[in-house]
This record gives sequence, C-alpha cells and structure tokens, in this order.
Amino acid sequence: MPLWGLALLGTSTLYLAPLVYTQNKEFIDAQIQQGANIMAKQTQQVRDVSSQYANKAGESARMYAQQA
Repeated sequence: MPLWGLALLGTSTLYLAPLVYTQNKEFIDAQIQQGANIMAKQTQQVRDVSSQYANKAGESARMYAQQA
C-alpha cells in the first residue's frame, strides 16, 4: 500500500472511529467488559495451575533433600 494510501486510511480512521464509538458505545463497552472478565478468569486459572506445579516441585525438592 502506498504511503498516501496509509495516510488516507489513518486520517479516515482518526475521524470516523469516534463517530462509530458514540453510535455504539453501550455495545462496545459491554464487549470490552466481557473481554476483561474472560481475561481475568484465564489469568486466575493460569495462576492456580502454576501454583499447583510450584507446590508439587517444592514437595519433590523437599523429598529429595530429605533422602540425600
């Protein structure tokens, strides 16, 4: 895409994005909130799983240290 095409696309987006947002504010905000909720759940799940693995690794290390 030529430079003037990128400039035209950027300028159009700059002026049209706020208009689209004001027309669909409730829908867009709801989707952003839903995405944030999903991300928070996934983050918590990753933390839980990593905590379980860390606990298992700690138990294994203690066991090997006691045997040694």
